[in-house]
Amino acid sequence: MSAQAGTTQTAAVKGEADVAEGYTTADLYPASRLERAAEAAARAGLDALLLTPGPDLRYLTGYDTHQSERLTCLAVPAAGPAFLVVPRLELASAQASPVSGMNLDLVVWDETDDPYQAVALRLGSPATVGLAGQMWAMMVLRFRDAMPGAHQALASSALRALRIRKTTGRVLREGDAVVVDIGGTMPSGYCSDCTRTYAIGAAPPDMARYYEVLRAAQEAACAAVRPGIHAEAVDAVARDAIAAAGHGEHFTHRTGHGIGLETHEDPYIVAGNTEELEPGMAFSVEPGIYPGPHGARIEDIVVCTASGYQRLNNASRDLVVVGT
Repeated sequence: MSAQAGTTQTAAVKGEADVAEGYTTADLYPASRLERAAEAAARAGLDALLLTPGPDLRYLTGYDTHQSERLTCLAVPAAGPAFLVVPRLELASAQASPVSGMNLDLVVWDETDDPYQAVALRLGSPATVGLAGQMWAMMVLRFRDAMPGAHQALASSALRALRIRKTTGRVLREGDAVVVDIGGTMPSGYCSDCTRTYAIGAAPPDMARYYEVLRAAQEAACAAVRPGIHAEAVDAVARDAIAAAGHGEHFTHRTGHGIGLETHEDPYIVAGNTEELEPGMAFSVEPGIYPGPHGARIEDIVVCTASGYQRLNNASRDLVVVGT
């Protein structure tokens, strides 16, 4: 990658409606956290924090995304503006998150770029960098190669004092929608996962309509599963159905992830994955629609069988309205 590789964009303020009346995502993820993180890094003797997907990234930006071989990394210099490195494939997802309201530079990289060098070039020559505790080893080593003169430490030495004190006081009220993603590990060590959507008191306006679009898309994607079909084709079935109903821009993540001894593993049901499904492969099918103030997702675990597919989740997929 050349020194100029990777384009920079500034996330624009989306100006969407409040999450609920009098409440916005800025209440959960204030932009001031980035400033406090930079100050904490300086106090801890770190020249910069490098945070890949996980709780630290979500705490500072509200961006809840999956860890993958494509680097997503928030860099918070002790002195200087923070920036978020994202693969172009996931740019729309980042822009749909609270990142959009933070005036945070997005450094977008393409498949032939080296995002690790892009980070190193923007940081200059840091003496010590703090890495996310859950960063994959392959990424730790790539950063070591990109910044051979930098000592690597844990970002928690700076962020612990911030994260240990909680500030989220908001109580659910009538008209709210809640997406509940529940998983667990069985005694065998194998993982489970299930997502359902609930409304409090009454569904928000227009939610019932787009929920039916979502339900049909999830059903169609499950029905498309069979040996020999490409993983990306299953993603396309869900995505095309949602786009046809006018909600394409509101489906901001992949359709699914493999599951086994890890909650997220191969095969990933996402555009670009041409792997053919085989009997015995288990993965989630979980399209979502998130228009802004509320959203919905339906997730089931599906196993590819010799003749098609089998769902492992039996809970109702209806939009459930619960009392206040």
